[in-house]
Amino acid sequence: MPLHTTSPEDAGQDQPVKRGPGRPRKQRPASPESTPADTGPRVTDRFGVSRMVGKSHSTIKRLEQNDPDWPKPFALGCGHACNYLISDIEAFLLKKAAAAQAASVASTQTATPRGPENLRPGNKARHPEKKQTKTVTEPA
Repeated sequence: MPLHTTSPEDAGQDQPVKRGPGRPRKQRPASPESTPADTGPRVTDRFGVSRMVGKSHSTIKRLEQNDPDWPKPFALGCGHACNYLISDIEAFLLKKAAAAQAASVASTQTATPRGPENLRPGNKARHPEKKQTKTVTEPA
């Protein structure tokens, strides 16, 4: 007689099949309704930020030193100032992405047409009078 049997009434229900002795079945993850809501700000360190941004740890340190828009780290616990609010990092990334998109739109706009009036100063085409070296005199 097989160990893995169910009655006809239980066949349509979502109950696990009874198993023999051994390791128990893995539990299903809790449904999203039963998980507690995120109540506070989320914090991460430099390594977490490097994973979020997709850059190395040293790049994050360089951003701290050189980029004035980079969020300032703060201390938690022992006074090590390398913690960030995740929302601040996300806002920084969105700001940089918007600036990059605006720059790409500006670069694809129509440029000024090329012509003699739009050439750089000092070009001979801009000053056609400089080209003429011979003076024409009319006979009297």
